[in-house]
Amino acid sequence: MAVDGAEAPPRVINRAVPMRGVQDTAFDIPAIEAVQPAAPAKPWFPPGVAHWHGAATGSWWAMVPGLDHFVEAASEEALAARVRHIVYGPAL
Repeated sequence: MAVDGAEAPPRVINRAVPMRGVQDTAFDIPAIEAVQPAAPAKPWFPPGVAHWHGAATGSWWAMVPGLDHFVEAASEEALAARVRHIVYGPAL
């Protein structure tokens, strides 16, 4: 604002975009509680492995190519770890 109360004209650096002073800038920063945490990453399964959650059993199941049986685990993370162990062997 100018001294007499009238608003000062905007500064022009590029004629298409008028610039105003910092006092005219509004910052929209959300409160910390409003920021949503990132969703956890989905467990990684080797290519060709089909997996699903059994609604009736409550377990997670997988079909691994080359096995003649299903693989079962209590959680999706545990199933992914078991399948990777079967496909790739124990981690070094």
